[in-house]
Amino acid sequence: MLTKEKKIKVISTKKPSFTQKYIQYFILAGIIFMAIALRWVTADFEMIGGPDSWWFYRHAQEIYSNHFQLPQWDALSYYPPGRPFEPSFGWSYTLAIFYAITQPFFPDLTLMKFSGLFVAVFASWVAIPAYLVGRMITNKWGGLTSALFAVLSPRFVLLSVAGVPDSDSVVVFYTFVAVLTTFYAIKKANKLDFGNFKNFYMSLIKYLPYTAPALLAYWLFAVNWSFSWYIYFIFLFFIPILILFKLLEAKIFRRESGFFSLTFQKIRESRNIIIPVVLIGLLGELISLFTHQSLYFIRTLDQQLIHGLSFLRADTLELAGLAILFTSLGVITGLSVSRVKGLLIGGAIGFIISILLLSSGISEEISLVDRSVSELQVIKLSLSGFGEISRTTGGAPIIFGVIGISGILLSKLIKKREITAFEYFLLFWIIVGLFLVTAGTRFSLLLLLALAVAGGFTIGHLVEFAKSRKRIGLAPQLYGLIIVGIVLLVADNVNYAYTLSGAVGIPQGWIDGLTWLKENADKNSLILTCGIMVT
Repeated sequence: MLTKEKKIKVISTKKPSFTQKYIQYFILAGIIFMAIALRWVTADFEMIGGPDSWWFYRHAQEIYSNHFQLPQWDALSYYPPGRPFEPSFGWSYTLAIFYAITQPFFPDLTLMKFSGLFVAVFASWVAIPAYLVGRMITNKWGGLTSALFAVLSPRFVLLSVAGVPDSDSVVVFYTFVAVLTTFYAIKKANKLDFGNFKNFYMSLIKYLPYTAPALLAYWLFAVNWSFSWYIYFIFLFFIPILILFKLLEAKIFRRESGFFSLTFQKIRESRNIIIPVVLIGLLGELISLFTHQSLYFIRTLDQQLIHGLSFLRADTLELAGLAILFTSLGVITGLSVSRVKGLLIGGAIGFIISILLLSSGISEEISLVDRSVSELQVIKLSLSGFGEISRTTGGAPIIFGVIGISGILLSKLIKKREITAFEYFLLFWIIVGLFLVTAGTRFSLLLLLALAVAGGFTIGHLVEFAKSRKRIGLAPQLYGLIIVGIVLLVADNVNYAYTLSGAVGIPQGWIDGLTWLKENADKNSLILTCGIMVT
């Protein structure tokens, strides 16, 4: 009997093999290399594609040649006479820094060719934070699917192929990093003590280090892109939406009674989300205020919000809604800590912040880019509009992201199972992405990020469901559905890559003409034609 028990113990504690333990990392590495290979179909020429890409490249060249000191005047912008340097030069610095690192190993590699090749490598690194976000919400299979959907979507491939060192890969990379670190801060909020004000204050001090990764992520994002805090505003505006979701869930599906007491209850249940998000915003604003006039000239949170509202052409009604929103955010934050004192203090702070924001004024931004250009064309939320979205994001992320998460959440509601705040956030993230697409096709890239994580969420749940249904024979069908979806995405993008290689490639006649100009024109000449720039 003892021998039998001993054998059972040995079998139950058997450690997984090396391959079983680390297989997800081998698959992740394969996704990264696949993403690089897909983007290097255009790596056969030494030219920079697109004026925006050229803008980042030439500033990287100036930074590198100037020993990483940023010049004070941009002579070529608004030529003549030029203009002061604009905010957010992190991407140009990134190109210059990594070029300096590779120089000892590849001394003959020019900065132009390096910039064109490096953007494909950097874009493939997006798979890492995308995987971590997906795994945090579901499991390793959800994380791997999120990484796959993120780096292989047609829209992202188009904007990050070799030879096009634009900042789109930076936006995608730091968006995932910001989401990941914000999720981390929320998960660590269980260290907060809401017993009374004194306990809360003492625990808040101890909790602050857990917000540091998020603050660093948002700061680096701001260094690289002028509207970096957009993803934070999605988190911030999600707070009242989360309360609304929980109220609807309680009223419709759980038949809970009351309104004010129920609302207060849902606010208290959500305080582990409310406090971290609000705290990151307050600390982020302070850090931005101290650094926005530095070398990088970072826009503060309030400046980014005002500029964003200007770009979206906010009207009086929307501004009034914004004031109500910030006041309600203050009330919700206060109530999450204390009933009476919190209500008064939080409401007053929220009202003051809304007044300060509105006092800045919203005016239409002056832009050299006309709204008639293709990437600023709106997509209507119609059948044809969803077809356009599907072509830019890929069919699999749409199916698994929108349909999948909607079905899972609806199933949980019907079965009265708990829906986590992260799951509600994914739904809200998709809704915001769809709204942004109506302001221009360029925002389909931001929608893609939400769809990638939501698609990974769906796949992760399907894998868990398949494991639990092996005995009734559903596992093969579910695994088949997953494989078909992934093959569909890969096939779409392989075809897209071949098409792209022909579309991006330049006819020999153009290359000969540009080469002749490069060799015979004045050395200070700047030539722009068909989005291809040479010096």
